[in-house]
Amino acid sequence: MSYEQAMKHSRNHRKNRFYQQCSGYFGKIDLPYPAYSEEKAKDIRAKSFQKILNTTTSHNYPIFIAYDERYETFDIVPYNHIAGYRIGSYEELIEYKNNYVD
Repeated sequence: MSYEQAMKHSRNHRKNRFYQQCSGYFGKIDLPYPAYSEEKAKDIRAKSFQKILNTTTSHNYPIFIAYDERYETFDIVPYNHIAGYRIGSYEELIEYKNNYVD
């Protein structure tokens, strides 16, 4: 980006162009996490992964799954999800379950 473009960009955001950053603050945010016991969390993880096992068929692979640490669940996500893990077949899904699900 040239100097002129940078100055136009800073004026568009109506801020001090020399000192203020363009994006917002991405520091620590204290969100209330559910207080599950370890047994309850294992049960939630197992149920969410079993749901994935039940809904996938041989013709809809590859799929991408991600683990949501906040809610202790596994979900099927779009291919461009930042934490998605590519699963190419049912056998790979079973192997993932054996390695990563309690």
